[in-house]
Amino acid sequence: MTKFDSLEENIRNNPKNVSFSDLEKLLKRYGFEKKKSSGGSHFLFR
Repeated sequence: MTKFDSLEENIRNNPKNVSFSDLEKLLKRYGFEKKKSSGGSHFLFR
């Protein structure tokens, strides 16, 4: 099992205990790009 498979499995098994950095890694692996919204602390993934 690869590192990303393990990460995805951990997120699926315990979705309430996911760090932002782990979610960001997984989304980037699936081709999403992080965009910072203007002026705030929010991020968009497209």
